[in-house]
Amino acid sequence: MGKTFKMAFGKGAYYAVFIGTMMELALVIVMSLVKLYIGLLFLLMLILMLWFCSMSIRRSRYIVTEDEIIIALYPDRKRKFCIDRISKINYVDTGTEWARNAPNARHQLAIYFDRKYLKSVEPRYFAPEDRDAFVEELLRHKPDITVDTEEVKL
Repeated sequence: MGKTFKMAFGKGAYYAVFIGTMMELALVIVMSLVKLYIGLLFLLMLILMLWFCSMSIRRSRYIVTEDEIIIALYPDRKRKFCIDRISKINYVDTGTEWARNAPNARHQLAIYFDRKYLKSVEPRYFAPEDRDAFVEELLRHKPDITVDTEEVKL
């Protein structure tokens, strides 16, 4: 189908899951003291939440095909961008891993598309774990993309 790149996540994504788990666990303990079956119901909700969060983090990826970039998010959400419409790529350092741009990784790529394609002058932010290999794959499909490898601070 295409080359797959795992999506990078910052510390904020993992801390949010941990904090949510601790809050839900406290609720499970309190509800178990009231009625056992209510506590078990909340425990089931906690297990489902942890499963969904771990799947969302583990299965989110970028797929570069011959003519498009596909952002595949768990469970079945996909967003497609045409590679032929990319005009420029900048390396970006957000300065923090606490989520200004999803998926909240610190080191990202700002990809500028033709204005008529996205109807915006703002870039789209991509955060593959291996940024250099991702850019090389895009350049293999469209060699005339302008790439600025110097990190820009946001």
